[in-house]
Amino acid sequence: MLRPIINYFLILFFISCGNGNNSANHINKNDLEKYDLKGHIKSIKVESFSLTNINDSINTLLDQSTNTINDSVVKIKTLLDYETYKLFNKDGNLLEFVEYDWKGNKVDSTRIKYDSKGKIKNKTQSETITKYEYTEFDSLININITAPNHSHRIAFIYNKKNRKIKRLEYKNDTLFEFTTYNYTKNGNEIETNNYDYKSRLNISLLRKYDSVNNLLKDTYIRIDSLKTGIGKYQHYYKYNEKSKLVLKTNLGVLDKASPYSKSIYEYYRNGILKSQIEKDSSRNFEQERIQIFDKKGNIIEHIWINEKKDTVLYHKDKYIYDNYGNWIKCTSPDSELKRENVIERKIEYY
Repeated sequence: MLRPIINYFLILFFISCGNGNNSANHINKNDLEKYDLKGHIKSIKVESFSLTNINDSINTLLDQSTNTINDSVVKIKTLLDYETYKLFNKDGNLLEFVEYDWKGNKVDSTRIKYDSKGKIKNKTQSETITKYEYTEFDSLININITAPNHSHRIAFIYNKKNRKIKRLEYKNDTLFEFTTYNYTKNGNEIETNNYDYKSRLNISLLRKYDSVNNLLKDTYIRIDSLKTGIGKYQHYYKYNEKSKLVLKTNLGVLDKASPYSKSIYEYYRNGILKSQIEKDSSRNFEQERIQIFDKKGNIIEHIWINEKKDTVLYHKDKYIYDNYGNWIKCTSPDSELKRENVIERKIEYY
């Protein structure tokens, strides 16, 4: 029930695929499919809060709001709580996304418009406007970002096979950095290099695949901002007979003090992820984080085991579903604060 914070520009630059997906077998999905939502959804409103016994409501944070549900239960909202609203078009793509703080005040909003082919035409977020341009083959060729104090442009160049081979980033019409891409004959991306405006290498990512296009190894090489040192990291991947990722190993090969980690994956018979175990270790300690999923792909157990093999965190999530199979309520107990943490989703269908 943690809110992911995503670095937008890192995603634009490098996406290291650990499940074997790559540019050769990528399948376009609408936003509802990306969110793993079912049915012809029009909107979703999400609200997080906590419920506690009225006698325990004094054991709360100072910054909070309370609302008595009945004689024994109090609804509590703190700085960690939030509300969001998503509106979708009939093609299943996002039209509007609004975020609210724990008091219900709007903190951010994004509106998206599409062209006649269903591709994003422009996006407006607060005072920032982003416009998208495409080639005759519907490949993205320009992203123009305009904010009150600066402008930002990202341009893409493709080869004769319509594969992206170069990405150029400009700030206020001045080249800031650029990235090059190289592929195998069947379209797997094997080398990605990022350079500054003087063509000095910043980051390099090398990939190797097996005969069925599963990613086996990637090597990430980073040169620091002063151009005085190099960080090199490697990831190794193993799969089962159905090409499902079962083991990912992360290794900082040039720094022996760097944490070594691995992730282990198990699946249900229908191919949905059943569990994910992450083990981090260095010279002095090892810790484990375990997530258990239900057959719908939702996390139902969180376990954290420290270097002393003590379980320092354990809690279960429970879900209530609607008739379409989308969860509309997720609850997890917090024994320390004597609360039940809740996320509710109000889903409207076309």
